[in-house]
Amino acid sequence: SLNNVGNISVTRFEWPNNFAHKTGFAWTITFFSMHGEPSGRLSDWPMLNIDYQSLAGTRAQGTVVEEKKGSLLGGGYSILFAQLETKLIPFNATADDVKHALSELSGIEEVDVSRETTVNGTFRWLCTFSSAVGDIGMLRVNNSALTGEHSYVEITSLSNGTDPLGGSFKLAFAGDTSD
Repeated sequence: SLNNVGNISVTRFEWPNNFAHKTGFAWTITFFSMHGEPSGRLSDWPMLNIDYQSLAGTRAQGTVVEEKKGSLLGGGYSILFAQLETKLIPFNATADDVKHALSELSGIEEVDVSRETTVNGTFRWLCTFSSAVGDIGMLRVNNSALTGEHSYVEITSLSNGTDPLGGSFKLAFAGDTSD
């Protein structure tokens, strides 16, 4: 057991060797988080070391291969609404940080923001525009200040806004109808 390892994925599969057609095993280990590291800080961690003293058998050995270096997520992004752009929002912004940045834009009066942390330590924000009348149009994002390999922010619309209720109606009660 490694006390500093957080969320990981481990896959084991048979691996052939060239010694009398015997097979061994190989493991693929993917690290998503480390204990003590701030949530969302996906970085390049030190290589694993194998303690060979516990291995038994002829030519028992182990090798560690780094298939892909980790990447430290950092920097920030901005959100564009109509012709306006928010200030730089940190990659690990709180729900209040995102709410404040959006609220500073003209045309956005009331917005509710929640944030959840995904399984790999990244974040998902849900923004609900409660004062907007009609569909406000798709927000856009400027990712140019994000750092880290393959880092990006994506904006999707879960529900389009609707026009306010309009028109007229009549009330009827006991044979009497309003104008």
